[in-house]
Amino acid sequence: MLYQFFKPGKHLVIWRNFEDLLEKLIYYYNHSDEAEVIAKTGKIQAENNYATTESLALTISEFVLEIKLIHAFWLLMITDVRINKLNLQNILMQE
Repeated sequence: MLYQFFKPGKHLVIWRNFEDLLEKLIYYYNHSDEAEVIAKTGKIQAENNYATTESLALTISEFVLEIKLIHAFWLLMITDVRINKLNLQNILMQE
């Protein structure tokens, strides 16, 4: 139903699985200008076209998405710390 109102890549970003989500988080972190365009376009689409039950549903969806993204960023940071720690250990072992 969401795709009736919004087009992926234009109004929002979707992902297929956790790995795809991480790739997109990294991509849009490094291409914040593109992320901002998608966010603004999606916001305008929502504000101009949906102003009742759909808006409430989208607000709730955004909240859930925000919580999921925060969780994903934490997982990404934890993974990055672990990888850096392993890389440091490997470098120290080679010396």
